Amino acid sequence: MRIMVTTDARIRVGKNPTATTTDTYLPALVPEYVIVSPGENISAVQVSAGGVLNVTEAD
Repeated sequence: MRIMVTTDARIRVGKNPTATTTDTYLPALVPEYVIVSPGENISAVQVSAGGVLNVTEAD
């Protein structure tokens, strides 16, 4: 999956993820590619301001 956030965030991928402040840091407006297996989800938590998590399936 290709993911991008509009404000700095922390992300976690897993079966039932809940992102925390110690998870993988993702800076704003920098696309990142992550492997998400069938049945897994992506969770994000803002660093300091609310934003949008954009997720696009990558080929």
